[in-house]
Amino acid sequence: MQKHLITLIVASISGLLLTQNVQAEKADKFKKTVVSGTQGGFDIAKNTMTLLNVELTRGTLLIRAEKAVDVEIPVDKDHPEGGGTTVLTGSTNNPVYFKQKRDGGADLWIEGHAQRVEYDKATEIVSFYGNAKIQLKEQDRVTKVAESEYFSYDAPNDFLNIANSVTGKHDVNGGRSKLTVEPQKTKKESK
Repeated sequence: MQKHLITLIVASISGLLLTQNVQAEKADKFKKTVVSGTQGGFDIAKNTMTLLNVELTRGTLLIRAEKAVDVEIPVDKDHPEGGGTTVLTGSTNNPVYFKQKRDGGADLWIEGHAQRVEYDKATEIVSFYGNAKIQLKEQDRVTKVAESEYFSYDAPNDFLNIANSVTGKHDVNGGRSKLTVEPQKTKKESK
């Protein structure tokens, strides 16, 4: 039963992990996915799977979360590949962590964390909630950092929405979102 549960969760959430960033390494989709956890369950009536203390790897991709919950929507004409939402949760002290190599260079990475990450399988939108931080790296050097309470990444349209509250909407009493771009040295300045 546990092997079957892990296989179901791998199939359900592997789409999430590959669409976090359109520039994620394309070769990862041809790698095997390995999911491990300490325990889990499948609620047949609600069509919901749960796995605790999750670690998932696929090629260069690594994601860790305290809990993963996957809600499936049956296949229909509007969603021929199925639908539903995968929710990965952490805590303030142990947020959801993800890291993946990006295409476009020899050593480019995306790395980040948030308290909760949700993926809508039908729209391919990934949402990051609560104390979210994303870093773009080149050879272990951070080049850009985005920090906010909410990010929503529309993978098919390559568009990032940012809001200052975990509701995903602007809050006049909320904080500020921040993007930090590190200075880039030219080849002449590097010598």
